[in-house]
Amino acid sequence: KAYITEFDILFIDNLEACTIGLLIMKFLKPSKVILDSRELYLKEEPKSWKMRILTFFERRVIKKADIHICANKYRAELMSRIYNLKKMPIVFENVRIINEVPEVDKQYSLQLEKNDVTRIISTGGLFLNRALPIVNAMSELGEGYELYILGRGSDFEINEMKKTINSLKLNNIFFIGPKKRSIMRYFIQKCDIGIVYYSGKNV
Repeated sequence: KAYITEFDILFIDNLEACTIGLLIMKFLKPSKVILDSRELYLKEEPKSWKMRILTFFERRVIKKADIHICANKYRAELMSRIYNLKKMPIVFENVRIINEVPEVDKQYSLQLEKNDVTRIISTGGLFLNRALPIVNAMSELGEGYELYILGRGSDFEINEMKKTINSLKLNNIFFIGPKKRSIMRYFIQKCDIGIVYYSGKNV
């Protein structure tokens, strides 16, 4: 038989853990609750039905938690104001360092050796709200620039991107897909500009 022992601190890691976190808070009553809000999802933002449910439970946890952790000072101030928190959230900037030795991607190695272009890299995948503004901006830069998008994307998102690229008549955008960290580092080293794009409402 498995038994749940008594504990003092409950650490809830981000949005999707909030539902089970509320149940633990109700029945096991930890003395302290810590919530790590790595992403900030506001109530007013348009969402899928799943996200509306998850953010509903997250807001309940935010009001009950004793300690809040967030990714930057702006989010800390916004959360404090919106949820009327007694204490300012702790800022913990989640900076990921790639220590792996760069590994050449043979498929794109020749393309990445060209010296007559400025290469831009985005590692945020093909989420439409992140990648689409970058793709649209490429139409303003001209043929002297190339965009490499690393990360995952659904079939729907890939098709939507292709439609946009075709409508803008662009041939300087490359969907690389998900890559292991050593190859990602190789792409980063070969590019001149890195982009991390977030919506203005989800900073």
